[in-house]
Amino acid sequence: MAEMMANSVGGAKVIAEQATEMIGVPAIEMQLENGSGLSEKNRMSPRAAVGLFLALEKLLTANNLSIADAVTVIDQDPGVLELRPLPAASILKSGTLNTVSALGGVLPTEKYGLVWFAILNSGADLETLRAEQENFLQTLLTDWQLAKIPLSELTPSASRKGKASRSEILQTLQ
Repeated sequence: MAEMMANSVGGAKVIAEQATEMIGVPAIEMQLENGSGLSEKNRMSPRAAVGLFLALEKLLTANNLSIADAVTVIDQDPGVLELRPLPAASILKSGTLNTVSALGGVLPTEKYGLVWFAILNSGADLETLRAEQENFLQTLLTDWQLAKIPLSELTPSASRKGKASRSEILQTLQ
């Protein structure tokens, strides 16, 4: 389905070109083989991944929505991330292929406010990669501290209530 959608707007290469132009990174930082994301030839820099998160946040905010309306909020939303020891109230997206484990999103911190990040790892031992991602975030929060109150930017909007899925929320942007 994702591949068909990507092809309907020009294919993976067009998407990569438009995305890198929109977020202001060199084209080399996003190389897409297909639109499904299911190829190890698809490559993206951490800077490009964070740029996509920020572009999504900007689009959502312009439509009176929050990034929390479109991406998993840890300790609030069900899904694969609830099985991992990740910081509460952070908004995260993961991705996994045979030898790739990615985690990105935003941490609400006391010291620096919202901290956007992307961790893109490759290697054969996915469990170790995930554990290292989790440890890295916990290490950051040892000094930066998780925000004590939910930040308004990371709170789902009233529009999210009653919607069956995030896809339904995102359809309202069209």
